[in-house]
Amino acid sequence: MKYRLRPHPRMPQIYLYREPVDFRKSFRGLAAIVEQELGHNPFEGVLYAFTNRRRDKIKLLYWEDNGFVLYYKSLAEEKFHWPGGEEELVSLTGQQINWLLDGYDLGAMKGHRKLHQACLRPRERFWDIPVPKIDSAFDNLLVPQPSWSPSTTQQLRKLVAAPYLAPI
Repeated sequence: MKYRLRPHPRMPQIYLYREPVDFRKSFRGLAAIVEQELGHNPFEGVLYAFTNRRRDKIKLLYWEDNGFVLYYKSLAEEKFHWPGGEEELVSLTGQQINWLLDGYDLGAMKGHRKLHQACLRPRERFWDIPVPKIDSAFDNLLVPQPSWSPSTTQQLRKLVAAPYLAPI
């Protein structure tokens, strides 16, 4: 079994700091960024995510009852898809931070568009769809032979068309 040390998907508050930071900073330096640049209290139990300039490392800072927890992940080959934008701080859900740690691009992940009842058209029912006349549809498949009587031709047409006329 594979275990992972990850933030809980239902974690209430997670903030992503967009600007890259100097990764020589430890928990004290990151807590200073939270307090001085963001104006937040780093001791409130909120998770903060930081990255470096190359976007191949991520640090998560969290205050847990009696001390800071510092999560550090360094990618061997790829980069994290850090969300762009103008805001200095982005609020994320627990699921989104886990997607970011797994390598997903949060900006490209879009859900289905929301529909309202007024814009929906009624579905067509299969019995409303026009069906071509069976005789004309199978005329080119069944070429009568000169020796066949008209009743034989009719019986063969019924046999050929039978699978298509069976109720669903």
